[in-house]
Amino acid sequence: MMEAQALTSWLPRMVLHDEMTGRFSDLHWWTIEYKPEAPKLLLSDMPLYWEGGLHSEDFLIAMPLAPNRLFLGAGSEAARQYLNDLPGAELIRRVNRGSLASSRNRIWGVDAAEGRAVIEANLDIVGVDAVSFGEIAKRFQDKHGRD
Repeated sequence: MMEAQALTSWLPRMVLHDEMTGRFSDLHWWTIEYKPEAPKLLLSDMPLYWEGGLHSEDFLIAMPLAPNRLFLGAGSEAARQYLNDLPGAELIRRVNRGSLASSRNRIWGVDAAEGRAVIEANLDIVGVDAVSFGEIAKRFQDKHGRD
């Protein structure tokens, strides 16, 4: 486990790095709120889901905020429109698969039966993309130096 001192040494530099700040400020950001009858979003202990390279026009980032609310960012207007055009159930399915793939230890859902069904249908990907914050910090420090 990373010590708090190590976290505080790299996190501010990563968040305030000009390239990262610029790219994230250029993304198209919005939220989608789903109707009560829609499938529910899962949340994992690593809740950010993204596709594509950070500098790609097709880059997207999603984070469930609630069982019925999703926070999104897209690298271009075309990517934003693509996500908005997807049927809600399909986007929820994709984000839930991403949440399962990036989970390290925990997955939460509002409905136990629905959550179990999603997990059981996707057991092949649970945790396959999990990356610890320690690994992210090491990559950043290796690339940008240590304090």
